Amino acid sequence: MQHAGNGTTVDLTPYVYLGAYPSKLVDALDLALTHGTMPAEMKSIITTAVQNVNEGGNLRKVQKGAYLILTSGYYNVWH
Repeated sequence: MQHAGNGTTVDLTPYVYLGAYPSKLVDALDLALTHGTMPAEMKSIITTAVQNVNEGGNLRKVQKGAYLILTSGYYNVWH
């Protein structure tokens, strides 16, 4: 992460190739963002949401997965 003005930007490019593999993508985001502690039910829900992204390609899938994790109560309790 790098700070840019009043906000924070997140470089998601290392995860873009995983957009083609939603469960692997969610596993990687889980490891990076929740240290591998995400509950199985949450992972399943996020994986389904990522699989259902129809526009924007792999980057959009990564953005969706990251957004759902970063805005979850689970993530916010840990951080």
